[in-house]
Amino acid sequence: MNQHYANEPACGIGLVTPFGWQSGELLSFLELQRGIDLPVQNRRGSEIPIFGSDGLLGFHDTSVTDGPGVITGRSGTIGKPFYTEGRYWPLNTSLYVKNFKGNLPKFVYYKLSESGLERFSTGTGVPTLNRNVAQKEVVTFPPLSEQQKNRRHPHGRG
Repeated sequence: MNQHYANEPACGIGLVTPFGWQSGELLSFLELQRGIDLPVQNRRGSEIPIFGSDGLLGFHDTSVTDGPGVITGRSGTIGKPFYTEGRYWPLNTSLYVKNFKGNLPKFVYYKLSESGLERFSTGTGVPTLNRNVAQKEVVTFPPLSEQQKNRRHPHGRG
């Protein structure tokens, strides 16, 4: 990762990265993982939210991972992340952040919301997000102290 001024295509051509922010592949800041299949007939409605590519799809009595969580569509609807505070089940039509690598989950949510993940669609009939391609995208992240100041939005707005 670089710690100098850099351009970030995901943020807009010609924008300069603030001093102290780091630039590198998305994978150096977070790790995306494919969700896990849970057929409708096996879902036992309870308090654990089930997320798919379109967002909240139902409830189950078991979680796959603890929150907070950031989930985005992998197949079908892509490029629209979702945020959840508690335990959840990400379906196989989604990708979820398996490791935030020390970054604030809420900041990661806003960062992914702005990143234009739909650019990485590889499907012809059904849009599909390839996490291996998306994780190679060069992005910039501020230090944790800056993320804490600007929790509501990655650029301090809103």
